[in-house]
Amino acid sequence: MKAIKPLIAALALAAMPANAATMIGNFQLNGSTANAAAGPLVLANNGGALGAMGISFGAGQGPTVSGFSNLLSYTVEVVFSLNQLTGFRRLVDFKNKTTDRGLYSFKGFTTFFPGITSSQQDFHPAMKATLVLNRSASGLVNAFVDGNPVFSFNDALNDAMVPSSLEFFNDDLVFPGEESSGFVDSIRIFDDPLSPQQLTGVVPEPGSWMLLIAGFVLVGAASRSRSHVRHVLA
Repeated sequence: MKAIKPLIAALALAAMPANAATMIGNFQLNGSTANAAAGPLVLANNGGALGAMGISFGAGQGPTVSGFSNLLSYTVEVVFSLNQLTGFRRLVDFKNKTTDRGLYSFKGFTTFFPGITSSQQDFHPAMKATLVLNRSASGLVNAFVDGNPVFSFNDALNDAMVPSSLEFFNDDLVFPGEESSGFVDSIRIFDDPLSPQQLTGVVPEPGSWMLLIAGFVLVGAASRSRSHVRHVLA
């Protein structure tokens, strides 16, 4: 039975929901820009083509999510693709287009300008990626692409604090023009930092439930086998 216990623990974790973070923005963009989560956040489509699966946007037409009030602790998850990845291409603007600082793709590498860059290429033209950025109230910022950690830093200057809105794929007005056309599939926002693994646990996936059920079947079979051996030895 000792060999089975670690399996039970792993299976339980696979189906365990995330911690107590609250989803404040859930924009699935399936023909609608409505927020499926309770809360004041709203998404504006800035000229992109809204379809059944998401928004196709031109340069400078990325969506804006507004309704924040000096948000310090959060998680943002965005599923998207960009068509152009030469040079700097804005991913997220935190300060209402008033500064060049913020989150970019630089030649496909996730970059928080200035100074923080991934050690590997994370994005490829027209290929969908899942970006997760979280920030703690103490200022620790973590970035992940497709579940892989890309960088972590202390946001001492509050560059990643959100006063009122988030601009996705739209560049600032200080050094403009670093934008790409692309496609955004969905945007989710939580009020506390979460890892990609915790995000997938917000709603247990069918595969996790099947894994858990299979584990219980295995445990039951092992228990029956052990009982049979005891009976024979008796």
